[in-house]
Amino acid sequence: MHIISLIFELPDAPGQAIGRYGRMRKVYLEEHRPGLYERLILSGKFYEHLADIDVCCAERMMLLSGISLRIRSTISRVVS
Repeated sequence: MHIISLIFELPDAPGQAIGRYGRMRKVYLEEHRPGLYERLILSGKFYEHLADIDVCCAERMMLLSGISLRIRSTISRVVS
């Protein structure tokens, strides 16, 4: 447990739910980037950062899924 967790309580999320990618980012920051994790908490931008990461990653995954589907359909047309 980080010292910052003992001193400060995290404020409630500002209305936007943090999804899968935001939660994954939180774990990554806690385990691998404790300095950035603590700076984000102290600055009050922690949940905003997680929400931004969540939206960005979700959009990127949707884009990659669309590309993957187009590649599969192209391959199936070439093979048939």
